[in-house]
Amino acid sequence: MKLELVVSINFMMEIMRISLTYKAEYNCESMLESNRIFDASNSMDEFSFFEVMNHWRTDKLDMSGSNNQFNGTGWGFMVPQKKLYDAFVQEEGVDGYRLNQTMKTYDQITQLGVKVAKGQSLINEGYFMWKRRFSNVESPAGFWCSYNNYRWMRYAEVLLLAAEANLKDGNQSEADACLNEVRQRARLDAKTATLDAIKLEKRLELCSEYTRYRILSVGKMRRLCLRIRVKEHLSCQIRQEKMSRIM
Repeated sequence: MKLELVVSINFMMEIMRISLTYKAEYNCESMLESNRIFDASNSMDEFSFFEVMNHWRTDKLDMSGSNNQFNGTGWGFMVPQKKLYDAFVQEEGVDGYRLNQTMKTYDQITQLGVKVAKGQSLINEGYFMWKRRFSNVESPAGFWCSYNNYRWMRYAEVLLLAAEANLKDGNQSEADACLNEVRQRARLDAKTATLDAIKLEKRLELCSEYTRYRILSVGKMRRLCLRIRVKEHLSCQIRQEKMSRIM
């Protein structure tokens, strides 16, 4: 039983390493996935702005030393900020397993044969998204066509949703178990599930993934609506106070 558990954990760690690349299509962690079939006779079936937008800003990079690993068309919309990198380091350390499967520093990228081209500059804080790297192998029919499937939800997200639901329902032990199953695969120590701990785990585990955009946009909209309501309430109070002084 112990051997099976070790094998299972090691297997899931390998899945983490390639989870959003074409190599991990239909993997056991994928809960909801859109199938994209490669058809050389109709390459536009694989047309997608997603990979191009999320790939590095390749027109500013010299990738001649990368052995043609990476696709040469990218617009660099998905640029990790230093504060995300710092959050990873604070939780996992600079050599964190999950950190190094999620993003790379500029020094790490140069070791892979990629560097800023001579005479060029990047709007970048020195970090490159790695989990959604765009390889040449997945785009054989065209420079912005990819047959890599879309992964809308992974099991890790299910576990984190379950952790939050159990926590709010008062089931602390179940919340801890769900949270720490995600953390165990990331080679992290167990911790007690709190709302802040679950939010942090979601931020690190799911950053740059498909449904994460929706989570962020909804959160931002709620905060914006709250600020508007507070502002309107204060404005109404000020008007009432002015009217009372006049009367």
